Amino acid sequence: MLDLILTALSALADVKTALELTSKVSRYISRKKVAEDPDELKHGFFSYSKRQQALEATYKEWEQIAISLEPTIKDELRKYSPKDLFEQAELLAKLTKAHAEAESAPRRRDLEPFKLHHTGFVKTADGRLKLKFGLSDQTRYLSGDAVDVPASGVVYNAFPKQGSHRPNGDDMTLPVFKVTMLGDSGCGKTVFMSSMYTRMKEGLHQIAIRAPSNDADLELGQHLENIYFHDKWPPGNPADLKSYEFELILQGESIARIDWVDYRGGAVYDKEDQPEGKALNERLKESHSIIWMIDMSRVRQRTLDGTIAKLQTGILRLHNLCLNAAAGTNHLRSVIFVRTKSDLVQNDQGQPEWSRACAELVTHLGPTLDFHNVPFCAALPVSSVGRVNEEKKVVGDEPYNVEWPLILSLAFMLEADLERLRHDAVGAGKNVLQVQPRGITQLLRDIVRLGISKEEQDALREYSSISREIIKKQGAIGNLLKETPTNTIKLYRR
Repeated sequence: MLDLILTALSALADVKTALELTSKVSRYISRKKVAEDPDELKHGFFSYSKRQQALEATYKEWEQIAISLEPTIKDELRKYSPKDLFEQAELLAKLTKAHAEAESAPRRRDLEPFKLHHTGFVKTADGRLKLKFGLSDQTRYLSGDAVDVPASGVVYNAFPKQGSHRPNGDDMTLPVFKVTMLGDSGCGKTVFMSSMYTRMKEGLHQIAIRAPSNDADLELGQHLENIYFHDKWPPGNPADLKSYEFELILQGESIARIDWVDYRGGAVYDKEDQPEGKALNERLKESHSIIWMIDMSRVRQRTLDGTIAKLQTGILRLHNLCLNAAAGTNHLRSVIFVRTKSDLVQNDQGQPEWSRACAELVTHLGPTLDFHNVPFCAALPVSSVGRVNEEKKVVGDEPYNVEWPLILSLAFMLEADLERLRHDAVGAGKNVLQVQPRGITQLLRDIVRLGISKEEQDALREYSSISREIIKKQGAIGNLLKETPTNTIKLYRR
């Protein structure tokens, strides 16, 4: 887990370490080149210009550091005249590495004036230090990426003196929001996961997620890059489950940790008397939201809500698992029904028809849509990479609706909390009125005259605190739901 983020270069022990780190940063940038021709990306999911701007801003910051520490580097860069950012970064990597190796006398005072704007130092739980990218609005397309700081050149006692970018401090104190994703083999869970994560790193609708693990961030990002730019699709999940941990950020504030588990397709058919089946059932009961992934392209029957169609998509098995999970003591707040590969539902012009895809999903679900003891449900179509041609190459569409399963899960979780708060507020309000029979008007007058007892003060303080929390929750839910595309998403409240 990550701890504080430092923006002072003085966290490094000496100039030698700073030059070595500059070399690693430059090498990172030089390897981020994804296409020779920007036009190749103009229809892709990633915004070429924004990624380019993020890389350029990061490079310029560390180029300035290198030149300030070793002024001769400026002339050396001009001498070779690299043709683009990536060649320039490769050259700077070589130059700074050479200067670091030539550095003899330790110099640290030179580092004191430097304040980082786009990057920062992160101390991990095992005491190592990483340099994290994408910490500014200008470079957020690189968020999650990081490189290791040379171990020999760290000043650890300087670390606690710095502030944190996180309003809530260490994310270990944040509440945990548990999401479990289920679906038959080959329904597109892995691609959806990658697309959802990459999309939500952009901070759409004032909500974002980040993976504290650099490996998880790299894995999820590379899946989508491989699909869009190299026509290479990820393999299915061979393990029983794949677990991810994300930091959930709402309006710039870290509000929760997401414990996300993706079960392999065959896991839904494990028997409950087997360890895997028992573990799955326990996981579903402790989940706050369950996401069904349904691939209706498998349906070969004309009747979408027929028995054979439901067997082909596996929703009868999913329904029984979720019914058992929703029985008795559980934490379930929502079940989200997601139709994958919805771009296959097209009109006569070959364009996706999202509203029709959603209507067909609702028809296909039929009675399995009903979970009377789960407060909220939603049905929605998604397209993780857009349309794909006969050669299984993407044609350049943007992903569609991939961020909404998680956003709706969060909104439903907040709504459930809001109901609890409203219930608590009623109880607290009764306590306020029961303290003295004289009524709320007289009570308020006595407050102004400071004539109420401590018991009355405590009761009113509790009522006021709950009321403020209700207003805050209502605002958060409103912000999440105000942009919901209700023409293609169906919401259900029990």
